[in-house]
Amino acid sequence: MVQMCIVSGGNVLIQRVVNDLGTVALAANTAAGRIENYMFIPVQGMNTGIATFTGQNVGAGRYDRVRTGRRQARYIMVPTALVISLILWVFAKPLIAIFGVEGEALALGIQHLRFISPFFVIFALYMSTAGILVGSGDVLAAACVTLSVLAVRVASTYIFNYGFHLGFPSLYYASPLGWTFGFIVVWLRYRTGIWETKSVVKKETA
Repeated sequence: MVQMCIVSGGNVLIQRVVNDLGTVALAANTAAGRIENYMFIPVQGMNTGIATFTGQNVGAGRYDRVRTGRRQARYIMVPTALVISLILWVFAKPLIAIFGVEGEALALGIQHLRFISPFFVIFALYMSTAGILVGSGDVLAAACVTLSVLAVRVASTYIFNYGFHLGFPSLYYASPLGWTFGFIVVWLRYRTGIWETKSVVKKETA
């Protein structure tokens, strides 16, 4: 719930940039954003599954299973992300056109989808590792990462648009930066092993 509120607040800030770019950018961003949301569903579903799997095994003290599960999840999520990326690239035009967008807005929406599509694998890797933090009870760290990723995305959008005056690309350049930052941070957190100490269920000692 907290993370959803954080994301919603960040989206409000980004919406200001969208509004400043005009109605064409608004139409393109809305269409591309809705398609992104649909494409996120498989990875987000796997993220929830990893969190549940982690919680069960951390409670049982089987951290080895958590590590194995993370590797197995990557074998599923990375190919899935690649397929989604291919779909976004190849079918960008008809996907955007579904929402009745045409002309310049259609062209901008296609640019949006085709730019972010190669980076979708990074999003999948980020989410797969973040699920371990949530499932293990390292919720504060996971929330801080979410906040940081959003901060990177919002700051990048404002810098690209108001600092470098890139216009519409400012909206989609920021997403891969946020995903990459998030993946690096959660991977480092995972590597420290601190998440192994966060379980609310402690094993009994003999």
